[in-house]
Amino acid sequence: MCISLARLERENKIDKASVSKAFSRLNLLKESWQQINPSEDLKRKAIRLLRTHNLALADSLQLASAIVLADAAEKQSILFV
Repeated sequence: MCISLARLERENKIDKASVSKAFSRLNLLKESWQQINPSEDLKRKAIRLLRTHNLALADSLQLASAIVLADAAEKQSILFV
């Protein structure tokens, strides 16, 4: 989200007041969310994807997460809530 806001600001597609308001709202929301750091296995998979495909870091982490989930789903059912 921060990356998108910064890009919109750089491209002059959003005014400074709106960017400031959006970052303030994000800071408020940040206090209530839980961030889960990637496991070592996930990091290894993401790095392998980065080395073999033209991906952004965030995309490689997301794809690696899907791979880890798919591997886990073979062993047990996964419940999404």
